[in-house]
Amino acid sequence: MMTASMNEFAKKFSEMPNSVCSNPYAEEWDALKAYNLSAEELYNLGERYFNGDEGSQDNLKASLLFDLAAKQGHPQAQCKLGIMYLKGQGVSKSNKKAFRFFREAAKNGSPKALYNLGVMYYFENPVVDIVDDNDQEAYRLFTLAANKGHTEAKYFLKKMD
Repeated sequence: MMTASMNEFAKKFSEMPNSVCSNPYAEEWDALKAYNLSAEELYNLGERYFNGDEGSQDNLKASLLFDLAAKQGHPQAQCKLGIMYLKGQGVSKSNKKAFRFFREAAKNGSPKALYNLGVMYYFENPVVDIVDDNDQEAYRLFTLAANKGHTEAKYFLKKMD
C-alpha cells in the first residue's frame, strides 16, 4: 500500500525524464528528497518500476530508487542492484559492482545475496576476493544461505557433497 507522500513522490518521479533522473545533482532531486521516504518505501517503488507496475518497465528508474534504498542499508535493494549490475539491467554491466552490492546485502542478512556470492565463488568469477579455496568459500556461503531457507543454495550444497 502506498502512502500519500509515496504517491506524490512517485508521481513527480515518474514525470522526470531519465536524463534528469540519472543526474543526482539535478535540482529536481532536491524536491524529491524532501519527501524523506524510508528505505522500504523506496525499495517498493523501485520494484514497481522494475516490474512495470508504473506503466512500462523502467530499469533505470528502478535502479535509482534501489540505490537510494541501498544507501540506507536495505538488503533487498542492495541485492537487487547486485543482480542488475550482474545482468546490465538499467545500469552498465559490472561484475565488480555486483559483487560489492551482494557483499553489502549479505552483511545485512540477505540469503539471496549469500547465494549469489556463493555462485560467484563457485564459478570463479574473476572479481571475487582471492581465497585459497573458492569451492570452500562457495560452500560456506551456500550453507549460510541454506540455513536462512534459500532453496537454490541447498541444491548447490547437494551438488558439492
